[in-house]
Amino acid sequence: MSAEIDKALAQDLTGRAREATALFDQQVKELESRVAGLGQDSEELGSVLRELSLARSKRFAASMVWRDNSAALAQADPDNRELAAEAKRAREAAAEYVSPPWIGMPAPG
Repeated sequence: MSAEIDKALAQDLTGRAREATALFDQQVKELESRVAGLGQDSEELGSVLRELSLARSKRFAASMVWRDNSAALAQADPDNRELAAEAKRAREAAAEYVSPPWIGMPAPG
């Protein structure tokens, strides 16, 4: 079974998800930096680790939307190298940012 994709919607979702992935990645980096600066006994550590875990989950979710929509666009136009490159970047980001819920919170430092 196959269905025609709404290319305009897929392009919109691809762009927004790419931007969201970058935004959440920046948040993750900032939070990781904060965690690295906190001591094990810091009262703030628990809340920062929770924020970090949530930011990592959001980054992964956004990268999955980016991956799926860019792949659909590339598949719909297999001769378009730009779309293929976008799909490859999105696939690599999703693989890098995978954050399954069962891994728990990150360890400090």
